[in-house]
Amino acid sequence: MLTNSATLNLNATTGSWNLVGGTIQGGTVEVADGARLVGTSGGGTLGGVTLKGAAAQTQPVVLELNNYPTGVAVVGDLTLDNATINLQGGTHIDFSSATATLGGSGTVLFADNTYYNNLRPTANAGQLTIGAGVTVKGAGGTIGYSNVWGGPSNVAIVNQGIIGPDRPGTMYLVGASLTNQGTLQASGASTFNVQP
Repeated sequence: MLTNSATLNLNATTGSWNLVGGTIQGGTVEVADGARLVGTSGGGTLGGVTLKGAAAQTQPVVLELNNYPTGVAVVGDLTLDNATINLQGGTHIDFSSATATLGGSGTVLFADNTYYNNLRPTANAGQLTIGAGVTVKGAGGTIGYSNVWGGPSNVAIVNQGIIGPDRPGTMYLVGASLTNQGTLQASGASTFNVQP
């Protein structure tokens, strides 16, 4: 486990880091120069972490998952600061706390068209809040319960941000309940299935 009490800088000097079953606890992971945190086979855990993109770029990819069946577990909240999370190839982020927030300012991008891509709460009757500064977009993926990855189906999604596909593909929002305080939308010849 890496206990990060300040900022872990990934840049041209350090290169990208692979998260392979390890844990980053606390602090900020800040990227520049095209470096990023890459979830690989075995994934890993983020506990109370902020993912930050360098101010010189607009929402660069800070966390990338692109290799099925890679998953990253989040304990507590996950905060974005000018950052993008890239999910593709059937990968997932699991929020294990009873109530969790994906907050701050940034984007979760479902980069390809597969409903295996998943952003989900995994606690029984768990609630995931998408914060006001967060956009979830892309092609195909599922927010909430996934019949691919399993877990409880009685989960709740609270949307304060913007959720919806913006390119050809199908996005799903699935769970026991949805509270929408933000925007649900579909564009770019896409399909959005809202099933709570």
